Amino acid sequence: MNEKYVLGHLRNIPNFPKKGIQYKDINFLFTDAGVIKELSDELVCRYKNKGITKIVGVETRGIIMAAILAEKLNAGLVMCRKKKVRCPVKQKAKNTKKNMVSTK
Repeated sequence: MNEKYVLGHLRNIPNFPKKGIQYKDINFLFTDAGVIKELSDELVCRYKNKGITKIVGVETRGIIMAAILAEKLNAGLVMCRKKKVRCPVKQKAKNTKKNMVSTK
Protein backbone atom coordinates (compact mmCIF):
# COMPACT_ATOMS: atom_id res chain seq x y z
CA MET A 1 0.00 0.00 0.00
CA ASN A 2 1.21 3.48 -0.80
CA GLU A 3 1.05 4.84 2.77
CA LYS A 4 2.25 8.33 1.86
CA TYR A 5 -0.52 8.66 -0.72
CA VAL A 6 -3.21 7.40 1.68
CA LEU A 7 -1.99 9.40 4.68
CA GLY A 8 -1.94 12.51 2.49
CA HIS A 9 -5.73 12.29 2.47
CA LEU A 10 -6.05 11.95 6.25
CA ARG A 11 -6.89 15.25 7.91
CA ASN A 12 -5.40 15.97 11.32
CA ILE A 13 -7.36 18.21 13.68
CA PRO A 14 -5.13 19.20 16.61
CA ASN A 15 -6.53 19.64 20.11
CA PHE A 16 -9.91 18.08 19.33
CA PRO A 17 -12.04 17.18 21.16
CA LYS A 18 -9.72 18.52 23.85
CA LYS A 19 -6.17 19.86 24.16
CA GLY A 20 -3.51 17.24 23.50
CA ILE A 21 -5.72 15.00 21.32
CA GLN A 22 -4.89 14.66 17.62
CA TYR A 23 -8.21 13.79 15.92
CA LYS A 24 -7.81 11.95 12.61
CA ASP A 25 -10.62 12.80 10.21
CA ILE A 26 -10.97 9.96 7.69
CA ASN A 27 -13.70 11.62 5.62
CA PHE A 28 -11.18 12.83 3.02
CA LEU A 29 -9.99 9.25 2.43
CA PHE A 30 -13.27 8.68 0.61
CA THR A 31 -12.90 11.66 -1.73
CA ASP A 32 -10.32 9.89 -3.90
CA ALA A 33 -11.10 6.63 -5.70
CA GLY A 34 -7.41 5.72 -5.67
CA VAL A 35 -7.30 5.88 -1.87
CA ILE A 36 -10.40 3.72 -1.60
CA LYS A 37 -8.74 1.18 -3.91
CA GLU A 38 -5.49 1.24 -1.91
CA LEU A 39 -7.36 0.66 1.35
CA SER A 40 -9.66 -2.04 -0.01
CA ASP A 41 -6.80 -3.88 -1.76
CA GLU A 42 -4.82 -3.87 1.50
CA LEU A 43 -7.77 -5.25 3.47
CA VAL A 44 -8.53 -7.91 0.86
CA CYS A 45 -4.89 -9.01 0.86
CA ARG A 46 -4.95 -9.26 4.64
CA TYR A 47 -8.23 -11.18 4.96
CA LYS A 48 -8.60 -13.29 1.79
CA ASN A 49 -8.56 -17.06 2.27
CA LYS A 50 -9.54 -16.71 5.94
CA GLY A 51 -12.98 -18.27 5.48
CA ILE A 52 -14.76 -15.01 6.33
CA THR A 53 -18.48 -15.18 5.62
CA LYS A 54 -19.67 -11.88 7.15
CA ILE A 55 -18.14 -8.42 7.42
CA VAL A 56 -19.42 -6.11 10.16
CA GLY A 57 -19.44 -2.38 9.42
CA VAL A 58 -19.79 -0.03 12.39
CA GLU A 59 -21.41 3.36 11.76
CA THR A 60 -21.42 5.17 8.43
CA ARG A 61 -17.74 5.21 7.43
CA GLY A 62 -17.19 1.68 8.69
CA ILE A 63 -20.19 0.49 6.71
CA ILE A 64 -18.78 2.05 3.53
CA MET A 65 -15.50 0.13 3.79
CA ALA A 66 -17.24 -3.02 5.05
CA ALA A 67 -19.50 -3.06 1.98
CA ILE A 68 -16.52 -2.77 -0.36
CA LEU A 69 -14.64 -5.50 1.51
CA ALA A 70 -17.68 -7.78 1.72
CA GLU A 71 -18.17 -7.63 -2.04
CA LYS A 72 -14.51 -8.37 -2.74
CA LEU A 73 -14.43 -11.28 -0.25
CA ASN A 74 -17.79 -12.62 -1.43
CA ALA A 75 -19.12 -12.24 2.11
CA GLY A 76 -22.32 -10.88 3.60
CA LEU A 77 -22.55 -7.45 5.22
CA VAL A 78 -23.82 -6.74 8.73
CA MET A 79 -24.42 -3.05 9.44
CA CYS A 80 -24.19 -1.82 13.03
CA ARG A 81 -25.46 1.54 14.17
CA LYS A 82 -25.85 3.22 17.52
CA LYS A 83 -28.93 2.01 19.34
CA LYS A 84 -30.79 5.33 19.12
CA VAL A 85 -30.14 5.87 15.40
CA ARG A 86 -33.11 4.51 13.51
CA CYS A 87 -34.42 4.71 10.00
CA PRO A 88 -37.27 7.25 10.01
CA VAL A 89 -39.45 4.95 7.89
CA LYS A 90 -40.71 1.69 9.35
CA GLN A 91 -39.60 -1.13 7.07
CA LYS A 92 -41.04 -4.59 6.61
CA ALA A 93 -38.56 -7.41 7.16
CA LYS A 94 -38.20 -9.82 4.25
CA ASN A 95 -36.28 -12.37 6.31
CA THR A 96 -37.76 -14.86 8.70
CA LYS A 97 -37.11 -14.30 12.41
CA LYS A 98 -34.52 -17.08 12.53
CA ASN A 99 -32.41 -15.25 9.91
CA MET A 100 -32.55 -11.84 11.57
CA VAL A 101 -29.96 -10.38 13.91
CA SER A 102 -31.23 -8.46 16.91
CA THR A 103 -29.82 -5.00 17.51
CA LYS A 104 -31.30 -4.68 21.01
